[in-house]
Amino acid sequence: MSDSADSIYQSLQEADLLGPEHHRFKLIKHNATHSLGELWQAEDISVAGNPLVTLLIINPSLLKQNDFAEGIKKHAAQSKQLQNKHIAECYGFFPHKGGILLLAYEKLDGLTLASMIKRKTKLQQAQQLGLLRQIAYAVDMGYQKLHSPHGCLSPDTIFINRKGGVKLTLQAMRDSLESIASLVKQPLTYRQYQSPEAFHPGKLSRKTDVYSFAAIVYELLTGTAAFNIKDSEADRVRKQLIQPDDLDNGQWEELQKALSTDTEQRFPNCTELMKAVFPAKKEEKEDEKTSSSSEEEDKDSTTENPIETDTIEDENTSSLKDKLKA
Repeated sequence: MSDSADSIYQSLQEADLLGPEHHRFKLIKHNATHSLGELWQAEDISVAGNPLVTLLIINPSLLKQNDFAEGIKKHAAQSKQLQNKHIAECYGFFPHKGGILLLAYEKLDGLTLASMIKRKTKLQQAQQLGLLRQIAYAVDMGYQKLHSPHGCLSPDTIFINRKGGVKLTLQAMRDSLESIASLVKQPLTYRQYQSPEAFHPGKLSRKTDVYSFAAIVYELLTGTAAFNIKDSEADRVRKQLIQPDDLDNGQWEELQKALSTDTEQRFPNCTELMKAVFPAKKEEKEDEKTSSSSEEEDKDSTTENPIETDTIEDENTSSLKDKLKA
């Protein structure tokens, strides 16, 4: 059998050993197809105890673009600065013979926010808020550590573990992903959530993430994407979004600020957006309103909700953790 990168990539199977001679991984189970390649659950057999990891095996055809290959390696190096429980820990990149490149992450369950939305997974309001707060916190912490926006925030880059909640991936990868946009079979999904200014070349501010996050908030609340991936900048500017049922007029007004074409109108970061759209007092009222039926809702959501309630925590408000445990 040929040892070329393409042939190895096309014939991946369970029990295969990948990685350089000094650091091997044993493939256990295929998790999902990723826009950049294939996700596999694997054992790190070069570490005591053979811990489980998630490998993103990069499609070799993308590595022919030198800027992308270098971008992957830079991403792996930068990720070592991102020590945060809601940012997927990247252990580094590992080359395999023939030109295969692996990115090794902490174990990810394979569930993404995109798949949750697609499956119309029903979440209670507290769970929705918990997820959104975790995403906001992860995005803001990523910027604080790298001084660079995420740049390609979308439901596909947000993984959700049953134990641990949100695991954000692909920080600061926008330039690298743009370099292979013409090589991928399907359009890269982050473009569906990108801000109007992202349609133009030039350095982006962290407010581009605020816009993308607001689009994700809208989609999680309504089950419908705010924009189509084929929408142009002009289409996006002209589009009139329908107010989500779960937001009153004041909340909707705040969310629309985050979706403004004028960056000055947006919030300085995602955490401030959450505080404005979901103020604490309003959340407490909603809790009182639904407390009488919460037991019934818990029963109904047991089989539909893939996330354990005690994994969804608020990094800023300890009271939310107690509410969710209840």
